[in-house]
This record gives sequence, structure tokens and C-alpha cells, in this order.
Amino acid sequence: MSKLSDVLKSKGKESVDDYEERVIDLICETRYSDDDCELCNGLGSVIRFIVTGGPVRTPSKIGDKWLEIDGKEGWYHGRLETEPCPGCQERDRIDHLKEKSGLTPDEFDVRLTEFKTVGIFKDKKDAWETVAKWAGQGQNLNGFATLHGSYGVGKSMLGKCLVGELIRNSCAAHYVIASEMVNEIRSNFAEGSGSLFMVEEAIRRWKNYRVLIIDEFDKLSFKTEWTKELVHRLINARYEGRKEKFTMMITNTAPNDLPEDFGYIASRMHAGNIIHVQGIDVRPGAK
Repeated sequence: MSKLSDVLKSKGKESVDDYEERVIDLICETRYSDDDCELCNGLGSVIRFIVTGGPVRTPSKIGDKWLEIDGKEGWYHGRLETEPCPGCQERDRIDHLKEKSGLTPDEFDVRLTEFKTVGIFKDKKDAWETVAKWAGQGQNLNGFATLHGSYGVGKSMLGKCLVGELIRNSCAAHYVIASEMVNEIRSNFAEGSGSLFMVEEAIRRWKNYRVLIIDEFDKLSFKTEWTKELVHRLINARYEGRKEKFTMMITNTAPNDLPEDFGYIASRMHAGNIIHVQGIDVRPGAK
């Protein structure tokens, strides 16, 4: 990128991509705060010089700029254009995904690197490495997985960290506790002409999340056939979409030991990846 002041003085050096109309990105060299975007320095937009002709020996049109392009120095014809800064747009997208992630700000700030895997925590390393690999896949992540282990071994932390790391890489991801997901869908069901449609829309939304981490899955209660059918529909849809989406269920109970009502879902679990988080309880105060 060229400094804006250089171009405004009609002096600069820049190589450009081989387009019909060549484009040079310009930046303002004044940063208004340390938090400002490195691309636009807080202006919110980038300025580009669209080269339409040249080089010539003398300027002949309003807006001509002196540049060196591909080793050819001279006056170039063109025009200045502005557009929203891609860096700020990316930051806005991440802020939006963070807001919709299902995590609190404190949960989002916890990094996967903070998960302990050495010394007395070494038994957790295999699970951590698997989750870290998934986080590194970003937009390419897909599949169907189950994370299980005893109370307090760090399953929820791994799930939340996975969501946070994916969002930092601009991949949409959502964390939810299973019972809260079911209750949110059930809350749309009420007497009235549009209630069935609203329920179906809520189900569709949960089906379509790019990455969905469902915690405390084994704590679901299938007291009604409606709940059982609902959960089966959701999990089956997520399983069928495993080549385009990623789903991970977190349980205290291994798939083989789930209650009979979970039989259909357990079969889906066995068809995907099953990760056992081992080791000691990591909760504060645990002995």
C-alpha cells in the first residue's frame, strides 16, 4: 500500500495487479489510537487509485498521479475511489459472531492454550490435540463428534474454547446447553395460528448452525414423546449434514452407557468421532 500523503503529493512507488483497470490501495499514515485498524487507521474506509491510463510525460487530466508501476515511472491517469475497509468489516463480523456465540465475554476470552496438558494434566493431552486440530480447520471444519468424560475434567472448557477459536478465524460457531436449546424451541409453542410455524423455524435455525456445540447432552429428559422426537430430528439432521457442518455433543456419560431413550442418538454418536477427556478434576477447589 502507498501512504496517502505520498500519492496526494503525486509521488509514490507501487506495483499493481494485472487488471484491465489497475488498482492501488492507499492508506492514511496517521493512527488515531492503538486500537485502530491497521488497514485504514480508524477511518473505516480505504482509498484506492484506479489507474486507467499512462504513463505519460506530463499530466493532462485532473487527478493524474506520478507513480512507478512495473518499473515504468511517469504520470498515470485515474480516479480515487473509497470503499468500506475490509479489515473493519472482518472485525465487525467477528464482533457479530461473538455476540451470537452463546458464550459470555469472559468465556470467549479463554484461549485454548490455557487448557493444561502437562504434569498432572498430561492425560488430557490427546483430547486437547484433537480439539486444537479442529480449531485450526476453521471454515473447513465438518463432522459429527462426541466429547465425554467424568465431571470436571474440562469438557465444557474445550467446547467453549473451540467456539471462541473458530470465531476468531471468522467461522460462525455456537455453544448451547442441551436443555436450554430444547426449552428455547418449546417456548415458541403456544396456542395460536402461527405457533407451529414458529416451532419449525426454531428447529430449522438449530439445524443450520455452521458449528454447534451441545453441552450436558446426557442430562436431557425425554419425559414426553414431543421432546424425544424433537431431539431425534435435530440430531439426525445435524448428522446428515456432517459433510457441510460440524456438531459436537458433550456428555458425562460414554455413548455405550447412555440410557435406553438415547439409543438412536448413541448409534449416531458411534458413527462419528468419540473423544474421551481423561485426567483429574480441574474445577477450582476440587480434590
